[in-house]
Amino acid sequence: MRGKVQTDILATLDPSVGTYVDGVVWARAYGFNANLLDIESVQVLKRPQAMLFGRNTTVGAILVQTNDPKLDDLSGSISGNYGRFDERILTGVVNLPIVEGKIAIRASVQRYLRDG
Repeated sequence: MRGKVQTDILATLDPSVGTYVDGVVWARAYGFNANLLDIESVQVLKRPQAMLFGRNTTVGAILVQTNDPKLDDLSGSISGNYGRFDERILTGVVNLPIVEGKIAIRASVQRYLRDG
């Protein structure tokens, strides 16, 4: 987002764009370097969002929603990538109903390997 720039690299500095994953704030910008697998939606809200999200959203907010477990659906996916310097990325997602219509588990895993 454009407008306000933070040039300090302090680990304790609050970012001007609030990042929320499944409704939980990621308070520091370096936490957003993690891979987010199995994403349902991403919303980008411009302008200050203090009324909805508090003081740490002076420029805007990014809302990330991951997929919820599906109670009646046994499903999954697997993907792989191969790149330079023997880079290998394997990603898997599985949705497993435990008690049909009541309890389910959804898990995603990624393995990243690279030589060089």
